[in-house]
Amino acid sequence: MPASLKSITSKRATIFVPIDPANPDSDKVRVVYRPKALTERAINRFNDIVSAAADNELAGGKQTIELFVTIVESWDLLADPSDTDPIPLTYEGLADVPTAFLNDVIVATSDDQKPDPTTKTS
Repeated sequence: MPASLKSITSKRATIFVPIDPANPDSDKVRVVYRPKALTERAINRFNDIVSAAADNELAGGKQTIELFVTIVESWDLLADPSDTDPIPLTYEGLADVPTAFLNDVIVATSDDQKPDPTTKTS
């Protein structure tokens, strides 16, 4: 049976992202993401975000959310501790989440995919 794009992009991975990157012992958000979701189109969007952020810290919020929902399949971040359902992975749901935290999650997914330098052989 020939391989398909779907068989490549259907893989999932789970990471735990601290809500305060400066304090790894802080509460963590469970994130399920698609490791192979980054395509040329998504990378170009990410580069646009980086360029926009260099020009204006507030620019690129919508692009960040678009990239975020491309990569992230689910998470357990609640808007309020009394909530039972996580914040939806939609523009409306994510519009109130700090862009810096969304970027932290995106970076964590990227870091999770890097080879472990202690086991790398060359």
